[in-house]
Amino acid sequence: MSQGYGRNPYGSPYGADAPVAPQGPVYPAWPTVGGPTGASLSPFSGVPDPNNPNVTWIQTPCSEPAPWLPLAKDNSIGFFVRWYVLQVLNATSSVETLATLQIDIPGFIYEMAGAAIDSTGAALPVGLASLDTFQLRLDHAQGDRLITAPSLGSSVCGTAQFPAKVGLPGWKFNRGSTAFFGITPRRSNLLINVVLKFLEIRAGANFSSLG
Repeated sequence: MSQGYGRNPYGSPYGADAPVAPQGPVYPAWPTVGGPTGASLSPFSGVPDPNNPNVTWIQTPCSEPAPWLPLAKDNSIGFFVRWYVLQVLNATSSVETLATLQIDIPGFIYEMAGAAIDSTGAALPVGLASLDTFQLRLDHAQGDRLITAPSLGSSVCGTAQFPAKVGLPGWKFNRGSTAFFGITPRRSNLLINVVLKFLEIRAGANFSSLG
């Protein structure tokens, strides 16, 4: 019997010891769930598993922002991009400054950028990046911590050229929502800007919630 081949259990015109091609790996069956929206993995291809018809959703990439946008057949819902700018000038080093952002039109934060310079015109120390001169955290008024602890700007903000992407599905804010940003300078005499790329959902005056 040839090396790397197994015995044919189903018989063969060449005899029981005829070679059989090696089989591929055996994967576990798709998990069975008890309800129509159970938390279970489903094929990435979108083809449902016939043995588990209750699995009703598929996996999707989440590295890029992809908010769920309401589309109206009569074109009564529109979209508008607004850049919210938060600015801190000459705040005390190592002391957090709280910036409040009131959302008047529902939408999503999908990207963030930032920058900082010395407000006196002096150059930053060699080796100190602009985005490493401050820390940032973000809380939603409903109690959600979106940036859970103060983190260096370079770890949560990009630049205008390469902004940091929030990822699927973005941070959603309904009409009347409030976001609280904590910005902590790591040195004195700084002008700090944090820019939020915000996609507004515009419709009638009674449209206030994105669900």
